Amino acid sequence: MQNFNAESPSGADSLWQAKELSLQYVRDFLTSSGGFVETGLLFTGPPGGGKTHLAVGVLRALIERYAVRGRFVDFTDLVYQIQSTFDAGSEESKEQVLSPIIEAEVLVLDELGAQRSTPFVNDMLYLVLNKRYARCLPTIFTTNHPIGEPERTRDQSPDRPPAHQSSEVIPLTQRIPVRLVSRLYEMARMIELPVKDFRREVQAEHLCV
Repeated sequence: MQNFNAESPSGADSLWQAKELSLQYVRDFLTSSGGFVETGLLFTGPPGGGKTHLAVGVLRALIERYAVRGRFVDFTDLVYQIQSTFDAGSEESKEQVLSPIIEAEVLVLDELGAQRSTPFVNDMLYLVLNKRYARCLPTIFTTNHPIGEPERTRDQSPDRPPAHQSSEVIPLTQRIPVRLVSRLYEMARMIELPVKDFRREVQAEHLCV
């Protein structure tokens, strides 16, 4: 996480703040009673802003500093992996896939909301979140979707939906059930990275040199 470049071409202060909040989380992870904190982090912002980089950096720092058992999971990959356990001849059961994720001392759940919402997806997400919440195990989330309702453009009528809405501006409440979004507020501290696509900006800079 120390090598996270907070100097984006757009000069967004949010990157510096996100990095400092992440470092503070690592420093405060061990409580005065000798246990670990029970809450995690929720990184939100458009693609390419550094959310996954910071989440993985936090996880690595916690593993190195406190020797916790950590795990990184891409939620879309997890859904496909669980679905594959229903195939005939599968060598893994759903419980074998989920148990290490549910029981990890620290979990990074990447790309929350990227998978299309279905009853199966929602049930799997609820199972993971609810069990980790009940066991007070910290979870670090990343999502490309804002938590609240997206802002309307200046020329958009309040009664007229936008003609096109990209995935970056669809609120998380339209990707996962509201009750799960509410649970996120209890489980994690939100860190916003409302910056432009950092990878695309850096690539553009190099092309202009």
